[in-house]
Amino acid sequence: MAGDLPKQPEQMPSAPITDDHAPTVAPLHERNSFWGAVGALGTCVSILISLFPGLNRNICWGFAWGFGCLGIWAVASMKFPQRNTLYSVIGGVALGMGFILLGLLLPQKTAVPVASNVFTRARREPRFKPLVESVRVTIGSDTLSYSAESLRTRSVAPYNLNGQTPFLIYMEGDELFVDVTVGGGMGTPTARIKHNQFSEAPVGWDINFDDYAIEFVDKDRRPMLQLIYNLSQTEAEIRGMFSPSDQGSVVVSEGRTTILLGQRPSMNSYPLNKTIFKYPSSDHPGERLTPP
Repeated sequence: MAGDLPKQPEQMPSAPITDDHAPTVAPLHERNSFWGAVGALGTCVSILISLFPGLNRNICWGFAWGFGCLGIWAVASMKFPQRNTLYSVIGGVALGMGFILLGLLLPQKTAVPVASNVFTRARREPRFKPLVESVRVTIGSDTLSYSAESLRTRSVAPYNLNGQTPFLIYMEGDELFVDVTVGGGMGTPTARIKHNQFSEAPVGWDINFDDYAIEFVDKDRRPMLQLIYNLSQTEAEIRGMFSPSDQGSVVVSEGRTTILLGQRPSMNSYPLNKTIFKYPSSDHPGERLTPP
């Protein structure tokens, strides 16, 4: 029709205008600056942890070196993207050599003492202590007194069972020693204490001790050997069942000593000593039932 208006061409929706030069924000874990901060923080924390006593300094420094290499790689990737591998290797080697040199210059940490088969009564000598002129050893009903001078020059065996001695008493300086042998004769299990060092416990037995006492118990938790020193280290007490040879045995309890010739002691014939420590020793190392 003549009066119709001309049809306008359809307009296509316009695409959004984008700026190819607009900056894009990378995720945090893809930023070199983030990993550089992680490396620096990890290095500092690892070095601080290494200062705590009881911790292995070399392990802590190993972590510090690892974190340090991470930080060096991050910085090299930002500053020298074309040669980041080369500079990362050089920085890691230099950092490792720095830790080695630092370990050589710093004094070594004192090692944490671990349990051993050495029975020690005193870990620190007092500055002042009385002059030791005599000592006493109690074996059941017998209390034996000796001059310190005599025990420094010769050892004493209170009981002799056809050449076998369950106890040997002597001194070195002002320190009293009692060597003890449990069993060995008539098929009995053997356990020994010599110069404050003790043998491994027989199968099924257990051992517990502190600075002033040591105790062997059998599989039924019955005391087979007890050696107790007083705090002044001038008195010792021995209890237990001792069969050093086939010729006889000595049974020692509190206030009682029995010598058996040619006999093996029966556990049901004599009063048992009370245990000193808690057991098993793996759960209660050095823990007494009652304080000394």
